[in-house]
Amino acid sequence: MVCQIIPFPQELRPQLPTIVGNVDYLTLRQRLEQIDVLLRRGGVERDFVQRALASWKRAASGEPTAREQEKFQQRSRRALRCMILRTLLQEDYRGFSCQLAGNPLYQWFCLIDALDQVRGKAGAEVEFGNTVLIGENRQGLILDYELFRESAPADSQLLFGSLLRVWEATGRHVGAVVTDRGFASASNSRTLKQGGTFDGLCPRQPAELSRRMKGKTFARLQRRRAQTEGRIGILKQGFLGRPMRAKGFDHRELALAWGVLTHNLWMLARMRKTAKQSRRLQKAA
Repeated sequence: MVCQIIPFPQELRPQLPTIVGNVDYLTLRQRLEQIDVLLRRGGVERDFVQRALASWKRAASGEPTAREQEKFQQRSRRALRCMILRTLLQEDYRGFSCQLAGNPLYQWFCLIDALDQVRGKAGAEVEFGNTVLIGENRQGLILDYELFRESAPADSQLLFGSLLRVWEATGRHVGAVVTDRGFASASNSRTLKQGGTFDGLCPRQPAELSRRMKGKTFARLQRRRAQTEGRIGILKQGFLGRPMRAKGFDHRELALAWGVLTHNLWMLARMRKTAKQSRRLQKAA
């Protein structure tokens, strides 16, 4: 069920104060401005509000009024942005509430122009022990992830489930796959070849690995694979918290989803900034 968003006029957002000389603040402000553009123009915010609106209307006892829907749409937009920002800052609910109350930049990003009250939430104990599968593209965007409630199956059994999810989400065929030794198997290599996907799976046998490293494409992909370990570290340390503040599997799964979304928005914002700088340099040349 897809609900129609009522296009209410948006209030003018206040102008941010001018901060001179603080490089960290200016960098964060530029990144949040880029993420703001991605949310508004990329359809992420609209899709989130539509899904939240559909769930809200299913649970409602009657048809809500236009004013009630306007308030819900605004709360949904704020909830999305607050969760992205909280994930980015690696704060618990209470710590984030304190920062939000006194930071005009955070209030601007979260669409909180008139701040009357900010609610906090007590922290919870932390649990550990779930395995997560991460798949990224060459630009560093996370295209697929899966958190396992129980012990994860063997790596070799996870490959094609991940590729299928990428295809369903993007509608695109994966041209090459590179993994560590755990994903390698004769069956996986044969299926990749039949599907026209380059087989970059790291062989289990050292002799076979030495032979394949002589190929330029395979060697380049294996060197690129080393960066995936860094990507996992960035996701864990930069977007999930140290440690993750989520109790129970369902909450950990939700925290991971927010972490992946925030990570990808952060990456896209950085890519947009880099592309603009390259165009300016080309014009100057």
